[in-house]
Amino acid sequence: MSDAAAALRASGADDVHGLIGWFAKNHVAANLLMLGIIGLGVYSLVGEIKKESFPEFIRNQIQVQVPFRGATPEEVEKGVILRVEEAIKAIEGVVEYRSFAGEGGGTVYIDLDTRADVAAKMDEVKLAVDGISTFPAETERPIISESRFRNPVINIQLAGELEEATMKELADRLREEIVALPAVSYAQVFGARPFEISIEISEDTLRQYGLTLDRVAQVIRQWSVDLPGGSIRSQAGDIRLRATGQAYTGQEYQEIVLLTRPDGTRIRLGDGATIRDRFAEVQSYSFFNGKRSFGINVMASEEENPIDVSAAVKEFVEARNQTLPPEAQMTAWSDSSFYLEGRIDMMLKNMALGAILVFIILGVFLHLKVAAWVIIGLPVAFLGAFMMMPLPFVDVTINIMSLFAFILVLGVVVDDAIIIAESAYTETEAHGYTLGNIVRGAQRVAVPATFGVLTTIMAFTPMLLQAGATSSVAGAIAWIVILCLAFSLIESKLILPSHLAIMRSSHGSRRGISDWVDVKLKRFIERVYKPFLARAIEFRWTTLAAFIAVAILMLGLVGGGFIRISFFPEFGGDFLMAQVEIQEGAPDELIVDIVGEMTNALHEVDDELKAAYGFEDDIVTNVFAYVQNGRSGRFQVELSKVETRAVEVDLKEIETRWRAKIGQIAGTTELRISTGNRMGGGPPVAFRLSGRSIAQV
Repeated sequence: MSDAAAALRASGADDVHGLIGWFAKNHVAANLLMLGIIGLGVYSLVGEIKKESFPEFIRNQIQVQVPFRGATPEEVEKGVILRVEEAIKAIEGVVEYRSFAGEGGGTVYIDLDTRADVAAKMDEVKLAVDGISTFPAETERPIISESRFRNPVINIQLAGELEEATMKELADRLREEIVALPAVSYAQVFGARPFEISIEISEDTLRQYGLTLDRVAQVIRQWSVDLPGGSIRSQAGDIRLRATGQAYTGQEYQEIVLLTRPDGTRIRLGDGATIRDRFAEVQSYSFFNGKRSFGINVMASEEENPIDVSAAVKEFVEARNQTLPPEAQMTAWSDSSFYLEGRIDMMLKNMALGAILVFIILGVFLHLKVAAWVIIGLPVAFLGAFMMMPLPFVDVTINIMSLFAFILVLGVVVDDAIIIAESAYTETEAHGYTLGNIVRGAQRVAVPATFGVLTTIMAFTPMLLQAGATSSVAGAIAWIVILCLAFSLIESKLILPSHLAIMRSSHGSRRGISDWVDVKLKRFIERVYKPFLARAIEFRWTTLAAFIAVAILMLGLVGGGFIRISFFPEFGGDFLMAQVEIQEGAPDELIVDIVGEMTNALHEVDDELKAAYGFEDDIVTNVFAYVQNGRSGRFQVELSKVETRAVEVDLKEIETRWRAKIGQIAGTTELRISTGNRMGGGPPVAFRLSGRSIAQV
């Protein structure tokens, strides 16, 4: 036991009571509580808390896919979509369903109530869909699954001068190698045309062999299939039989027997039909920095750390590029972990800076020893929140929104500790430095300080009740603020008084700026604040009218549009988005030419910006363009990181220059460029048309 603590006990301080008094007397318990919070918080931070770029969106959505090979969108709507909608509309808990009919199949997205049990509703949907007996014979088994959110981590672009088939094969092989990495579980190839096997038979050939198109299609369907054949029991065990006739390549389709003549000769599909095994005849290409490319999108599951996934993929890209053909090259881009690491660094820097500023302010108005004990409440509150984040009922990860919440609450968590420390210091200054006076000073303001924190907690509690897809965003902010404030209460009421009791008394020994500030502050209170407060109370109606006038002024500024209202503020970013569509009936090659012109215009803008701002490095670092179905083109443009630019370039300026360079393009129906620097997305006004049929809409 320290000399200070022994002196406090000797001064007759054993009569303290209450929870605050018990912890103030039992320093070991208070220190064990503090060390326990710190230890468990560090353990959770290092090994238990998942790190991701953004909170996982809660979809509560079920997806029903029904393949209908060879069917037109109209046939899919009548034969599949309408039947599925009729079967599921009576299921309770379904908020909305949206259907999409396309060539070769249809999909129905079922949005559930946020309180619904997705697993139970999936069983109900499966029973309802399986009970449909009127699907066309050409439909395949429905695929029913829960829509899951995967966190995009990084994109890999394979670009070069290789043939399209070779590039596609190489991209598929690279995807398999990436998924085989220990840190990666999911990656998909994008920007590639699908393979297609087409079978053409002339009318003369059909007449020659006495066949019809329906008969040929039926034979192909009967032969190109895998069928189970049961099993044979033997002494050595069961032997399972299976007929494997499913054709996957053009060569295998050529061997399908169309008919067998009485003399035993066989007419195979390849004898009279032209079979082409190639890419689908659609204008769907992806370009990366002006070259034909294939992309690999790497995503992280709920259990994976995006930072680890990104590091593993970038290491793989660097090593694998050494073994690729000279005509091909892989590039890693659109790395979301960069922003996550940046927010973590920003939080740590802001927390350190905030702690220093708080310590300086406290040191100016209080004794340095008191300020030091108060500032300990900051890491205790934060680590306490880290300790609780992995728990199932909290389930908050380290992401951009939770880090923002830590920065938001940074200056609030020490408020109640300042009140407790100041009250205890004032009590001991007036009546002597004893344990009893420290406890009485803390207890005197404990109730108002506690309710002051509880009111802030209650202000954030409704965010925990928010429902919908974005509830995880609001929940991340609310939980961090509530947990930090709750542990600040624990630290200020149970740990801080014990530390103040251990501290040696410094009354009468202060010298320096704190004494000078104390004198000036008390003089200001006596000469300015108290007289002004007395006048305000005396002319209370004038005071009330002044506050009402300020409130009316603020409402007028908002109502008049002088202060804008937006769900999320605009912010600087590193990406530009663009989309262009051409008129119906225009040649497919037109969209490819337009995409090339827009890419060249963007590089010209980059050269102009470098000359205007004196940059040596490119501002436009990567340009990804995707031509879809010969009708539209999408751009995703990655700029140099804001943190690395010597001078910040406004995204609006890049957008304006690019739009001016493009000008008016003949044959287009839409040209849209967005900076991608706002959250929430979507146009300001949107319309939805609905009706009983396409013709009615």
